[in-house]
Formats: sequence, C-alpha cells, structure tokens
Amino acid sequence: MKQFLLFFIALFLSNFVFSQTVIENPKVGMSTASNVKLEKVEILDTATVLWFHVDYKPGWWISIPKKTFIQPVGSDEKLYVDSAEGIPIKERYTMPESGKVDYKLYFPAIDESVSKLDFGEGNDGGSWFIYDIQLKLELFQSLLPEELSGSWFCRDNAQLEISLFDSVAVYQSQVWKYKDYSEKNDISKISLKNGSGLLTIYAKAVNDSVCMIGENPKALKACADKPAESAIPMDKEAFEPPVFGMDTVVFRGYIRNFSPRFKQRTGTIFVNDVLIGDQISHLVEIEDDGSFEVKFSYSNPQLIFFRGPFPVNTAFIEPGKTTFLIVDNGNREKPVLFAGDCARINTDLLKLKDVRSYDYQEMQKKILDFTLEQYKNWCAGFLQEDMDKLDKIVAEYPISAKARQIKEIQIRQQNISNMMEYRMNSVSAWREKHKIPRDQRQIDFEPESPDSSYYDFLTNDLVNDPLGVLTSDCYFFFNRIMYLDILRDQASLSLSTTDIIEELVKSGYELTPDEQLLADRMKEIDSPETKKLQDEFNEKYGDQAKAFHQKFGKKLQNLYKENKGSVTTPAMMEEYLVGQNIELTAEEKEYLAATKQFSENPLIQERIEIQSEITDISNKFHADHREFTNEWFMKKRQEVRNKRMQTVLGIQPGLATDIMLSQDYCRSIVSQMTPLSDDKLKRVQQEINSPFVATYVEQMNNNTKAKIEANKLLAGATRNEVPKTKGDNIFDAIISKYKGKVIYVDFWATWCGPCRSGIERIKPLKEEMKDENVAFVYITNQTSPKGTYDNMIPGIKGEHYRVSADEWNILRDKFQISGIPHYTLVGKDGNVINPRLGHLQNPQLKTMLMKYIND
Repeated sequence: MKQFLLFFIALFLSNFVFSQTVIENPKVGMSTASNVKLEKVEILDTATVLWFHVDYKPGWWISIPKKTFIQPVGSDEKLYVDSAEGIPIKERYTMPESGKVDYKLYFPAIDESVSKLDFGEGNDGGSWFIYDIQLKLELFQSLLPEELSGSWFCRDNAQLEISLFDSVAVYQSQVWKYKDYSEKNDISKISLKNGSGLLTIYAKAVNDSVCMIGENPKALKACADKPAESAIPMDKEAFEPPVFGMDTVVFRGYIRNFSPRFKQRTGTIFVNDVLIGDQISHLVEIEDDGSFEVKFSYSNPQLIFFRGPFPVNTAFIEPGKTTFLIVDNGNREKPVLFAGDCARINTDLLKLKDVRSYDYQEMQKKILDFTLEQYKNWCAGFLQEDMDKLDKIVAEYPISAKARQIKEIQIRQQNISNMMEYRMNSVSAWREKHKIPRDQRQIDFEPESPDSSYYDFLTNDLVNDPLGVLTSDCYFFFNRIMYLDILRDQASLSLSTTDIIEELVKSGYELTPDEQLLADRMKEIDSPETKKLQDEFNEKYGDQAKAFHQKFGKKLQNLYKENKGSVTTPAMMEEYLVGQNIELTAEEKEYLAATKQFSENPLIQERIEIQSEITDISNKFHADHREFTNEWFMKKRQEVRNKRMQTVLGIQPGLATDIMLSQDYCRSIVSQMTPLSDDKLKRVQQEINSPFVATYVEQMNNNTKAKIEANKLLAGATRNEVPKTKGDNIFDAIISKYKGKVIYVDFWATWCGPCRSGIERIKPLKEEMKDENVAFVYITNQTSPKGTYDNMIPGIKGEHYRVSADEWNILRDKFQISGIPHYTLVGKDGNVINPRLGHLQNPQLKTMLMKYIND
C-alpha cells in the first residue's frame, strides 16, 4: 500500500513543472505600449511564462497575434507563443467594463544563460513591443544609486527640474550622458557631458521622495519625485495679440530606454499652417540613444500633431522657444513629461485633453433624424458642455491662463466647425446607412441647405479674432468658412471662352490671328438668341444633365475617344449605353430626348458646326492661357467670397480675409511649388491688409524658389519616359523595368493635397527601406502642370511617369481609380497583388512590403 501511494504521488507530481526562476515586476527597457504592464516573468524547465496586466478602454478590443514572440537579446531566433491563459490567441478580445484584464502567455523554454529578452508581436498588425526585459538584475547596474534615479520636480513650482535615468540625464531641455559619479559628505557629484560641453550636478537624497538638487552644492533646490499640485503657482498671464512673428521652433526630446533594435527610427511632425492652407510635415530622426531634435521656422504659437513611437500625439510650440518631450512608456502614471519653455502650457493641456464631448460615431447615428436647426442645437449643447467641463477642471486644478485660453478657443472652433459640416456629415451618414461607395458620386439624397440665419454663430469678433490661430483647429475652422455654399455664386463664376478673350485683351495681350478668328466665331456662337436658348435648357434640365454625366461619365469615355475631334450626339450616347446592356430610366431617356431636340434647333446646329470647325484652335487657346484663366477665376472667386462674407454673414474685411487670400496664393506657392513672379507678388501683397501676412507670402515665395534650386542637386528621383505601347499594355510596360522587385505604385497629382501628404508620410519609410528589394513608382497625368511637376519630383525619391490623358484613362479603368491617391501593390513576378491597396501607416506598410520581399 505504501509503495502504491509513493508511486501515485510520483505520477501526480510528474505532471507538474516546477519554477526555476520568478522575476516580479521585471525591469524593462523601451515599451511601445504604455497601457501594458509586464508584471512577472516565470522561467520554467519547459516553458517561459510572461504575466501581463492591460488597462484599455471598455468595449474596445485587443488581440494576441499568433506570431507573438520572445527573443533572447543577441540571438536571431524568435520563440513563438504556444498558448495563453486569460485571453485567446489570434482572436479579438473585447475589454470588459472594468477596462482591465490579466493574462499569461506561454513560450518555449530559454537557456539559463539568457540575461535579457525582447517581447514582440510579429504579424497581423501587432504593435506591442517590450525591449530589454532584464532577467538577471545583478548584471545591470546604473552609475547612480537607486535613491537618485527618476524624475525630480521643483517643490516651489512643481515643474520638472531634472530626470536622472540609468544611462542619461535630462536637464535644461538637453540630453546628457554620465561622465563620472562620486560622493562626499553625503552629497553626490554627477558629472555630465554632451555636445554642448560639461556640467556638474550635485544631489542629496533626503528620503525616498525628496532630494536636494542643483549646480551649486551650497544652494540646492528641494525637489520631489512627484509634482505637488498645491505648489503650482497661479499663472494669470494670457496671450495678447499680435501673436504672429517668424522665428525658429525647437522640438526636442528623449525616449527613455530606447532600443536601437526598434525598427522605427523616425517620426513626423505635422503643422496645420493656416496661412498656407495645408498641413506641413517635418521629419524627426531618432538617434541610437533615444534623443531627437527638429528645428523649423514658423509664424505663430500653435498646437501641432506628431506621429512616431510616442504615447501622445499633440504638443504646443512657440516660435523662438523650445518644447521638450520625455517619453517614458515604462511609467504608467506619467508616460510623458514636458520640459523646456513650453512645459507649463503642455503639461496643463495634457490635463485638458479629454475635454471633447462631441462623438463622431454618435453623430453619424443621429444626424439623419435631425432637422437642420436640431443639429445646430445639438452641436451647441456640446460647446456648452465642454466649457462647463473646462470650468470644473480649472476650479480643481491651477491651470495656467494660456492653457485655458487655448482650450477655450479650441472648444469654440471645433464645435462651430461641426455646425458648419451639416451637409457634409448628412451625406456621409446617408452613404454609410445605405452602403453607398465613395466612388459613386451621384446619390439620391439632398440634405437641407442652411440660409444666412443658420450661421448666426459666425460673428465678426469670432472669425477675425487674432488669437484664433493658437490652435491647430483654426486650419479646419477657416477651411469650413471658405467653402460654405452660401459664399459661392456659381453664376458669377462661370467663364466662357469669350469672357476669357475679352479679359485677356483688357490686360494688354495682343491676340494671334488664330485667336482673333476664335474670338470672331465665338461671338457668332454666343449670340443673344443662342444664349437664351441655352439658359432656358439649363434651367429646365441642368440637374438631370449633371446626374446623367456623373452616372455615365466613365462608361462613355471610350465613346468620346472614338469620336475625338467631333461631336458626340445624344443618340450616339443612348445607342452606346444600350449596347453595353445598360438600362436607362425614364428620366434619363427624357433628358436624352430633350437634348436631341435641343441640338436639332437651327441656331444650336449652327453653333455645333462652328464649334467643330474651331475645336483645335479652342483647345490650343485654353491650353496656352490656362495660367491666366486660373488666376482670373481665383480673383473672381475672392471678390465674390469677400463680398458675400460682408453682405450675407456680416463679417468685415480683416484677419479672416487676409488668411484666405494667403491660402489662395501660398497653396500654389508652397504645396505646388509654383512661385510668383516679382510683379505678381507685389500685386498680391497690395491686396493683403496685414503687413505680417503680406511679408509671410513673400517669404514662402522665396523659400520655394530656394527649394527648387536645392532640388536640382538632389538624387534619388528618376524621371522616366512613358514606354511606347498600345492599349492596356501601358502598365505592364512601365513595371517591366522593375521585375524582381516588389513595386509600390502611387497614382497621384501635383494639385492633390492628400496625395502630397501621403508622399510626405512615406518619406521616412523609403529611407528605412532604401536597401531593400522594393521600387516606389509614381504615376501622374497631364493635369499635373509640367512646370509644377518638374519642380516637385526632385524632392520625391522614386521612379516617376507622367502619362497622357488616354494612357491615364486606360490605367483608371484597369485599376478602377475613382479618386487619388490610389495605391497598387505588384509582386516580384510582375503580377498585381492588390489593385486597390488602402491607406496604411508606415509600420503596417513596411510589414506588408517585407512579407512579399521575403517570399
């Protein structure tokens, strides 16, 4: 019996594996997930177990990719997850109401000699990485004693004084390395060095949470390991106009425990430049020690956005000042600390970041049930709710006057912009509800149009507020105003060929003989009788015509091509569409019949004959004078907009009109790299009231000229001749040059803002992958003006093609291009992998490209 019992016990125990080592709260290096805590590492005979605790938004999901791994530092081998407890693998796990979850991941056993591990997610878009998990603490000792390590805040004002980390210190908005350490009479002497020189800091630990620190051992400041809110002084100094003033912005920082093994070595700063009317990006390069710095010239204090391995994505900058960001993902309470000139504002704005009640998803669900006025009141309710939330936080915490001022402006601009988006949001919600794709332009829905009374929230004081530019939201605020339907007058903006000719002659231009012939024949076409007929037809059938051509425009492209140089009649259109097995509605047939009857009128017949005779001359005229036409049209649009702002909205000329004028010109100067001539620049500056804005336009013009010259010296962009081929072989002919490489194709245009933004975003990735077997191919068409194209592409590394209108139509049909940018992925064998690649962030795009490179 005793032997049987011993045998049973031995058999029972054989099913268990005993721990060899348990490390509680292991010390880790860089982490990319501030909401994830590694609580324990258990090293067993047959497995390595990592215990995690996650805090995340209730109702949101997380997942554990099947190729989640651990990797001993120094080894090329990744050990993939075997199993999990408390969470599934490769399935979405919805966070509970508590917003907390604990789970364990089991990996293969590691050798007992391993001292450090990396943890990561290897597929399915995984983005959680923890580097340098220390398994043998005795091997990793800091130069400083434990009681001095950490961030220290001055007890007088609760602002960050110094951060003393394991390998570096952050002090005076700079990163310093340790040169030496010594102690004498209970005072520590810490010698620091960097590119600026040498510096000595003295420190004396009082207890676990208080330390005396300073550059003079006889005048040390009392500092605490946590900022004491009661010590924060009241700051009643708000911003005063004017806030415009060009100077250099310094954005600098340090990522604690940054691992050189982390693949992303760059970030991007995005500045919503309200004077240009575009988002300007600046590359941030991260050094091996985790430090980064970027400097750029800017016009005003403002909130900016940034992307990269950072747990926050906004910061406040000021020209002539430094914003310093300390990223410490291992510190779950304070993963971000601000230092430098803008520390107080940024720290306070971080406390206010959740003051945003408006929920886009909720709006999408409700807006179709709202009347116009109900929607306006709904948005106004959020404005008041956010102001109340702000007041409550300010009553509980000593928020600086400048931070409060910025937040109040932001709340107003955000919620009022929402009010101006009624039509846009209604259409978006209707599309979503009825599953209407974005490339279907014509929809059977027309939301209510606001009249002038709706916009009573757009007061002169609000729109012309010189402090409005302190937020990044002013960029969207002015954009929404500029493109309000109520500020447009399409009738006064229509330009006929005769109008353009007359305006050219007024400017002193002398017509060529062909152009004079065109002018004479156009007068015959534009007779009062013909014009009356056309106006009556447009009034009756204008909406039907718009709907018909939006619906069938693409399908009729081949017919237009077949009849190039001659008139395509309604009968030909109907016959062609029927031949494509397309069934026309009664309304569409009515429109075509009316068009046929209209075109058979003798006056219209005569006009059609004349148009056929002068088609080539007319096409050449419009091509030769496109720049003049565009400039004149913009001028007319400005006049209409400014007049209607006064008469319809009651907004007087001032900062708002200057900003809009600046955008009209700077968007072309900067974004499309098309500088103004000296004479034209002077005329533009005379239109602008603000001396600063006028000077800014001149500076942007000079910057663009300098950039064009600098681009001539750049390498990496190749301008290719489009291969001569027939039909839909054009794409195969282009990519044949790159067979053997994975090919990322970007269909774009110089005038397309999202295209240019996408090109800027991908720049760091192209630099990271410059030695990989991948080609970046850019294809545009003739709508990208040649001068702009020639100026722009030297700054875009890759292979460039500018195809003809017909070649573009072939490509558009082949890849179903409904809008740009449009991306396509091609494999090393030349076969298309994905004809409609979506918008991906750089890490996800790199993962995908590497997958096909390594196949």
